[in-house]
Amino acid sequence: MSTTRVDSGTTKLEIISARKMKGGNFNLLPYLSEIVIYENIFRPALTGSLILKEAHNLPYKLPIVGEETINIDIGIRDFEDNKSSTVSC
Repeated sequence: MSTTRVDSGTTKLEIISARKMKGGNFNLLPYLSEIVIYENIFRPALTGSLILKEAHNLPYKLPIVGEETINIDIGIRDFEDNKSSTVSC
């Protein structure tokens, strides 16, 4: 199986936030250490993992109960004319 990696210079993470169960968004960008997104032609959706670094009691600010939604906006540079477009997941 071939894996294509995108260089960090070709993408820009615009927004990554979690929608809390009781409403409101929580910005995860300051806590983000690593993000990996997988695409599989045999699955109907993208899958991925987030690794967060935290020393500020993140579970108190954002209790994980299984009903959260992660919003991600990624800017991708076009290889032909270096214009940027945004992909929202």
